[in-house]
Amino acid sequence: MSEINVVALRRGTTLPISVLLLVTSIALSVAPAISEASCSYRDEVVTDGPVAYWRLGDASGPTAADETGSYPGVYTSVTGFGAQGALSGDPNTAVNFDQPSDYVRVADAPALRLPGSFAIEFWLRTNDVDQDSHYIMDKTAYGVIYNYVPRTVEFYRGLASSGEEPRTGTQISITDMKWHHIVYSYDAPTRFWAGYKDGVRAFSFTRTITLAQDSSPLGIATALGAVVFNNLDGALDEVALYDKSLSLSRVQAHAFACLPSTPTATSTS
Repeated sequence: MSEINVVALRRGTTLPISVLLLVTSIALSVAPAISEASCSYRDEVVTDGPVAYWRLGDASGPTAADETGSYPGVYTSVTGFGAQGALSGDPNTAVNFDQPSDYVRVADAPALRLPGSFAIEFWLRTNDVDQDSHYIMDKTAYGVIYNYVPRTVEFYRGLASSGEEPRTGTQISITDMKWHHIVYSYDAPTRFWAGYKDGVRAFSFTRTITLAQDSSPLGIATALGAVVFNNLDGALDEVALYDKSLSLSRVQAHAFACLPSTPTATSTS
């Protein structure tokens, strides 16, 4: 039937609507189905060799599993397990950090200090676009904060770090309560410093960045210092650290591997 349609169109003949509908039906019936279960996000991340990769799909605590098996974290006061994850078609869940003092603590390790080139990647869904200076992650020498500059995420370095200030111009706008894929990437040999939101480059500069090799633990959804403070009010998913930069093409391979899901944000803090 589809062959008749092509020949007829080439001759300038108009086919009856019933025939065209039948051809369309046949075409749709033989087209390959796209299964949501084929989400390849995890595989794309693993291909790039993260030093640590917390998917945050744990059903309960206390352990926050590291997909690499190297740096598991410990959940503290977390109740938001099993939140709908960022990735459509991926059954792996996320954690909704919606309590005043819930977070993940990861013990220090040299690889987590990010010497040289590095990349930081995560999916974020804020529960409150106006929360004040709440931390997505912090390791004293570096971190990512939400809403220090209103309705943005930004990377910062600790005071003991050296080189040029990487913070200026790193603000990435997040003005809604939807999932967003965020990557900060620094390539030491070329000094290329860039940030990405949902697979699109948000900024790029040439900077010299040297992070202090601090032995503090890594906090996810909080800042860990003498006290725990300014915990994130939002959901996190697929948090990864790399000891290398990520190119635009690799960032896009991650961001576009699966469509983001669209859950409703809730908060009790």
